[in-house]
Amino acid sequence: MMYLKRMAITAVFCLFGLSALPGFAQSLEHPLRPPQTGSPQATLQSFVNAMNEVHAIANQDDARGRDTVLPLRRAAATIDMSSFPVEIRRSQSIEVALLLDEVLDRVGLPDTSTVPSAASEAPNKWRIPNTPIAISLVEGGPRAGEYLFTAQTALNIREYYEAVRDLPYSDATSPGLYTAYLTTPGPGIALRWSERLPEWSKKTLFDQTYWQWIALAGVATLLVAQFIPILRASRSVGAAETEQQERAKRRNQFATLLLALALTVAAAWFVDEIVNLTGDTQITVAYVLAILRFFLIGWIVIVAGNVFVDAVSWARGLEPNSAGVLLLTVASWIVVGLFLFALVVAAAQRFGLPAYSVVTGLGVGGIAIGLGAQALVRDILSGVFFLMDDAFRKGEYVRVGDAMGNVEKISIRSMQLRHHLGAVHTIPYGQISQLTNFSRDWVIVKLSFTVPYETDPKVIKRIFKEIGGDMMADPAYADSFIEPFKSQGVFEFDDVGMVVRGKFMTKPGEQFTIRAELQARVKAAFDEAGINFARKEVRVAMPEVEGAGDQSSTEQRAAVAAASATDPPKS
Repeated sequence: MMYLKRMAITAVFCLFGLSALPGFAQSLEHPLRPPQTGSPQATLQSFVNAMNEVHAIANQDDARGRDTVLPLRRAAATIDMSSFPVEIRRSQSIEVALLLDEVLDRVGLPDTSTVPSAASEAPNKWRIPNTPIAISLVEGGPRAGEYLFTAQTALNIREYYEAVRDLPYSDATSPGLYTAYLTTPGPGIALRWSERLPEWSKKTLFDQTYWQWIALAGVATLLVAQFIPILRASRSVGAAETEQQERAKRRNQFATLLLALALTVAAAWFVDEIVNLTGDTQITVAYVLAILRFFLIGWIVIVAGNVFVDAVSWARGLEPNSAGVLLLTVASWIVVGLFLFALVVAAAQRFGLPAYSVVTGLGVGGIAIGLGAQALVRDILSGVFFLMDDAFRKGEYVRVGDAMGNVEKISIRSMQLRHHLGAVHTIPYGQISQLTNFSRDWVIVKLSFTVPYETDPKVIKRIFKEIGGDMMADPAYADSFIEPFKSQGVFEFDDVGMVVRGKFMTKPGEQFTIRAELQARVKAAFDEAGINFARKEVRVAMPEVEGAGDQSSTEQRAAVAAASATDPPKS
């Protein structure tokens, strides 16, 4: 236990003690001066001078690691790092420079006079004698015309180092820098700092010290733990009972994702600037953190689209699932899709994948998906145009083909109709050839009544007018009317009686209740006025029989019996 406690205390000291050390006043006359790279000789000399400067600063008693960063960057600037992905290029450049310095300190440097200079005609490529390390003229890009250590040298430098690491230093002027770099927190080097650490903390596992593994475990635990509130916030959005709760929980999800992104960026900075991993471990951790960062950015973009739709719909007072909200949703999906596409291309470039190959791959994949999802695309596009035309809204009563009902749900691909008997019809937009909406603006209802021929039409007109006035004065129905119930006169005569008609105009959805009440009031008013509804009757006329007596013929008696036995038809 005491050993573990000592390890933990030392690890914390290694992580945060750097900032507590006294500063070293770095006196560089020209801190932004680039290295001289006009010839192989100038490039090699600039590299050696920069590494000697690093050793001189790092060997000071009160030196801090970050005091050596400028000369380290200058040394790294003599190396062509273009073969490294952008995501790890900056962090790997210092390590490559240190490994190159370790190799040169062991194999020895050639006589400066033998290295091609600007005064002589320098070749396009020069190799350090007896090594694969080469300096070459850059022919294209932002550093065209400069002589740099080749990209192949940078890629293979660890292999070269492993081959010579057990050799003794050969007239080295900057020995031990890479070993000190492994144990110094941050991107720089402090030789005295490394010497003051206990021996156990200098031991390595997979080229990383123990305290670095402890710090990395803490970062990994923090990053994994941050997904707990993210998952909780995401579940709460789906479990919201009302639109207001859903909007509030979605904003909370957005804030949680932003916090997670900030923690991920902070963790990446901490690992790169403080823990200072090296080698394959550093590359792996950098890629994992970058993938996590891009993943969170993509998730944030998606949630931000939903939050934007919520904010605009709330500001404009739009009803949930209305045409305006759905059009906003479609527009946000398009914008989010473009952002995600750009994010994928940017991520591919950061990871060293050519942008054109990614775009080509996404294009081919999009074509394949489009061919396999033509119906889906047709449904979505048809839905967009239906929503732009404002053909229907949630709660309206519509008919689509043989299906009728209230619009219960509107999605990007389909709509759901609730029939008045309870059945739910799901209809993709692409299958709608004609839609009839019964719930827009106003509804006219016409009622027909059949009365006997002898009924006075003026009486009917007066009764309808009184009923219309009474219902307009009734608070229970007055707000539903647009025009009162009134008579349209005699519509036709049929074989039963005289057909009279009345009509009224009402708000959509209110016509059914008003129609039932009107029919009841018309029946009561007719009863009070002594007017009966006409109904079908069967009348049999019996002509007087000529001849003696009151005896009928056999045929007449049979006809009478048949007529009396026949029930009149129902009306």
